[in-house]
Amino acid sequence: MSFKQSICPVMALLCMGVCLNMASAQTDTSDQWQVKLIPYAWFISIDGSVSAQGTNASVDNFFDSSKPTPSFAFEMRKGLHGFYGDFIFTDDSHDGESGGSAASLDVESSIMEVGYTYRAYEGYSAYERPAYTAIYAAGRFIDIKSKIDDSTATDKTSSKNWFDPILGVTHSVGIMKGWTLTGSLELGGLGIGSDFTWGGKILGIYDFTPNFKGWVGYRYLNMDYDHGVGSNRFEFDAAFHGPALGASFEF
Repeated sequence: MSFKQSICPVMALLCMGVCLNMASAQTDTSDQWQVKLIPYAWFISIDGSVSAQGTNASVDNFFDSSKPTPSFAFEMRKGLHGFYGDFIFTDDSHDGESGGSAASLDVESSIMEVGYTYRAYEGYSAYERPAYTAIYAAGRFIDIKSKIDDSTATDKTSSKNWFDPILGVTHSVGIMKGWTLTGSLELGGLGIGSDFTWGGKILGIYDFTPNFKGWVGYRYLNMDYDHGVGSNRFEFDAAFHGPALGASFEF
């Protein structure tokens, strides 16, 4: 069974569990909007296959980026309902191979995501700290420009943009005084934009004050997209991944 075939039932089971918890969810009666501003840095590496003008380059790097990618997110929530945005802009070079020879791959990308969240469950962990489970639906716009510098005299450059619908689930649990562990899993694309995209992240969050938090974690985003034929073919069948760290200012 392929990964795509196996992850869909997993997501279905996770969403089913969320729905079963809805009956026992504690209702947040707050009538005030809660806002979070979240600047962060993502140290992105690329694994997979990327093409430009029909020329393919393969990159297989566990961690090859020492340059952080400045990124920004926000969250707005009132009661159980909320909205969020996440904005990532990258410009990195990676060593790979093309046609059996060494090649350099440059990737510029803009990833902009906006979505709706619903807290299906709110309660407390075994450590008597807040815990919640949320489901979210989002739209993600991706714009990628790739350039391959191989053994030929001419660099190959292609660019493409597309839109992916996303469905995901997040679970957050307080694990000890001041610390919270948050994880999420998502999938989407489904032929609308990417043939398939999936990702996830896990964060350790520390409360410095009630309104200021710092966090560190790891994020993974895989996209399988292709368009065109011959010298007009563009392909991005690869994953962005790497450690991330940031802060959250809450109002």
